[in-house]
Amino acid sequence: MDNSIKIKIWLLNQLNGDEKGDKWGHRWRGTQKIRYEETIEFVKKNIDVNKKYDILDIGCSHGDFTKVIVETFKNSNIFATDISENAIKSAKKYVGKGDYEISELPNLPFRGKKFDLIFAIEVLYYLEEKDRLKSFENIYNKLNKGGYFVFSSVIDDGGGRYFDENDAIEKIKKYFKILDIGYVRTKGAVKFEQFFMRFILYYNILQNIDVYKSKKYSNGLKSIIVKLLSNKIVNLFIKILIYPFYKVSELIISSKTIMKIIKNMTIICCEKKVRGNILIIGRKISD
Repeated sequence: MDNSIKIKIWLLNQLNGDEKGDKWGHRWRGTQKIRYEETIEFVKKNIDVNKKYDILDIGCSHGDFTKVIVETFKNSNIFATDISENAIKSAKKYVGKGDYEISELPNLPFRGKKFDLIFAIEVLYYLEEKDRLKSFENIYNKLNKGGYFVFSSVIDDGGGRYFDENDAIEKIKKYFKILDIGYVRTKGAVKFEQFFMRFILYYNILQNIDVYKSKKYSNGLKSIIVKLLSNKIVNLFIKILIYPFYKVSELIISSKTIMKIIKNMTIICCEKKVRGNILIIGRKISD
């Protein structure tokens, strides 16, 4: 199966969330709350949020950052798009304002419409290289003259999945005048968070063991473990053992205060190493 198709299937699964939002936990994880907060503060330094704009949020998922945009740009018209119909329905309900359309990058929605400000927050790195380039071109063409483009990405750690910092800057520089570059320094907090995420993962597996039971496993040990956990008595016993750790983990991960403390501690120790995300604001100077 083509890699882009695999990524699309995975994305659609991640976007099949619930009342808590998508499966990434953007709505409730402390690190994500910090990321959105720091992203919008970075935007405020460079763009007058009191003016009226037509704003497009690309890859809006369940609307968590879209809602931040709505609350920040109170006088503006908000438009949002995502690949998932489920996400679009959820975003409409959660945000309660704006126009929404389903679209798949590099194509953009709202045909014939241009925007004053376009956000692409943690979305373009899911694309293959040729589609990344086409997306930058289409975003440029979708902006009015003088319009702003706000980009963010996880910084590549050598695995090649995300944007290399310099590569992102060069690609954006090809189309836009770069106004500012910033960073979200939550990498240390995310690593701290990952330890507690395991207890939530384990508990959710126990809660949904029937889903795992129906799968076929090439690994014999996995098959044995799933079969063992499918036993009602064993399943209940392990859930009782894990439950206190699960609840404590939920509390820690959802706390913006705790994650801010961890973030600030790691910044003191190694500022450059905890740059998890790059933020870039570009402006369209000419048509």
